[in-house]
Amino acid sequence: MSGLEAVEKSDCRSLSQPLAGGTLATSQALQYALLAAEALRQMHEAGRTHGAISADAFTIAGPAVQLQPASSSDVPHDPRGDIFAFGGVLAELLAGVAGADRVVRKCLAQDPAARCQRIQQAIVELKLLIVADRLRRLRGTADRLESMAACLAGIVSRLDERRQDERTEAYWFPGRSGRGWRAARPGETSTVQNECRPALNPATHIYE
Repeated sequence: MSGLEAVEKSDCRSLSQPLAGGTLATSQALQYALLAAEALRQMHEAGRTHGAISADAFTIAGPAVQLQPASSSDVPHDPRGDIFAFGGVLAELLAGVAGADRVVRKCLAQDPAARCQRIQQAIVELKLLIVADRLRRLRGTADRLESMAACLAGIVSRLDERRQDERTEAYWFPGRSGRGWRAARPGETSTVQNECRPALNPATHIYE
């Protein structure tokens, strides 16, 4: 029994159930689609076709997806029929997912010759969609981190300016000519405290 099949029946539910519950998250919908395609691939590689593919034919149990056996054993062995029906499942499962139209169209092509000839072709398309979705989410995370970094840099800059202002305004000294006052130089100390700092004359820009 494969890892996809080793699940408790009591934990199983049809793929149609999460679809009925509303729109799935893109990452979850793509994961379900890929697992369902892999389950169909296993059946085709075993030399069998299903003949009645629908959302109800797939069973979800935790992270696993299984494909229930076909109700009839007299199904012509043409995987393209299953792929066409699977396209309908994908159309419902991936509604609104960016870029999903391509794989859906390939599965639903009316001309069997233009359709995906093997389910592996759809699997490749789905894996590419998963990679693209992950990259979009990573870019979104990177953008948020960049915005947070810029915000933090602004806060640090303002704190540095405040500390510089506090150092500059800590002490004030009489000017050389005895007129006005000047700010303390770096490392310079004085007994004249900040609260004694004279007022700035707006006309001369000299503290008096």
